[in-house]
This record gives sequence, structure tokens and C-alpha cells, in this order.
Amino acid sequence: NRTYSRIQLATDRMPATLILMELAEPEAFKRSEEAISSSDSPVTELPFLNIQRYLSSRGLGVPRIYHYDVTGGRLVLEDLGDLTLWDTISGAPTKRIEGLYRLAIDELVKLQAADPDADPSRCLAFGRRFDHALLVWEFEHFLEYGIEARNGAAVPPERRGKIRKAFERIAEEITSAPSVLVHRDYHSRNLMVADGRIRLIDFQDALVGPRTYDLASLLRDSYVVLEEPLIDRLIVYYLSISKQ
Repeated sequence: NRTYSRIQLATDRMPATLILMELAEPEAFKRSEEAISSSDSPVTELPFLNIQRYLSSRGLGVPRIYHYDVTGGRLVLEDLGDLTLWDTISGAPTKRIEGLYRLAIDELVKLQAADPDADPSRCLAFGRRFDHALLVWEFEHFLEYGIEARNGAAVPPERRGKIRKAFERIAEEITSAPSVLVHRDYHSRNLMVADGRIRLIDFQDALVGPRTYDLASLLRDSYVVLEEPLIDRLIVYYLSISKQ
């Protein structure tokens, strides 16, 4: 429900390029593209705008917003270039890959850092939570698309019942764990590499959830298969710099 175009400005202008983000249905874009937990806080502005403003105030690498045409549903954004983390690590040596992933973990730890002023009035993400019901929805989503659609066959009812019981137990364990701010799609195609740092996109579905969620998305990425020793080193690095 959104498209992007690059705007080339006059050669003597800075910045030289901008990104035009056009929303097919601006009001619809106020709702999460994925299932989210219910919130008592009304959504009065685009989540993208609301969460960008908050993350920017925390020093995270989100794109700058230059202009928002409310009526036309158009946003003019900072151009972060074309290089995603996924593009950058393709064919790169292990040392280079590890360095880039450490930068991504640095940004993640900054995202997760405790905020004494965290509340929905400042950022709507704090009014949404990865609760038990939402986790079970995620598991069902995996069952439907990761298992049944991939194999072209439905899981038999008896086996499905056993799987669902296992999902319930896992959801209970996860919801009892410490919570932090979660990007929700923190992976190699939503992380841009620009000016020697990691920049974040696609953050409008952020919410409060398990501390491990984004780290798992990054290291167990569906687009990238990292070597197991590298994953182990990156987990140790995350634990060494995380204060929570």
C-alpha cells in the first residue's frame, strides 16, 4: 500500500536526492500491516511519523522526514541509498560481515535501552505489546505459511493440536521474560548501510515485546544464513554491551 521514488535535485543542492513515499490509503496506513495487540490509545497520526519522531529523539538511525503532505498522503524522506545490510554482506569476508553485524547490534542495543519516559503519549509503540495472544497469532502464521503452504498439505488435526499446545507453552515462557522496545522486522533487508553506520527502515509496527525477538530476527534471518560460530560470537557481543 505504499510506493517509493527517488527525486533527483539540482546538482548544486544538498542533499542531491530525496525519497518520495506515497501512501495508497493514508488512513489505512494508520493501522499495522501485521496483527498487533489491542491498545487503548487512539491512533491519531501515521505510526511511521510517530515512531520516527521518537526514535530520532533517541539518536537512532531513522531517515529524516522533510515534509508530509497529509491530504495527498506523500512523505519526502532522507535518501539512505540502495545498500541494505543484505547487499553489503553478499560475498564479503567473514571479518567484514561480523563488523557490520556488530554495528547492527550496537543500534539494536540503543533501541532497547530503557527509557524512563516511555509511554504511549510519547510513542504509540509503548501502547502495543507482544502479548500472549499476539505470540500465538505469530505461531499460527508460521504454521499456515511456513509449514502448510510450503509443503502443500494441511497438518493433520491431531498433530496440529499437539503443536498448538507447544506454542502455548512457548508463548507463556516468552511473555514472562523482560520486555523492551521491539522493531519487529529487524533483519538484513530492513537495515541500510549508509555513511559507515546502520540506518533503520520499516519501523512503523514497533511495539513492546521480548528482548530476544529482534536479535533472533537479525541472526536467524530468513534471507541470510550466518555461520554458527559467527552467530555465537555475535550473541556474546550482544550480551557484553547490553546493560539489561
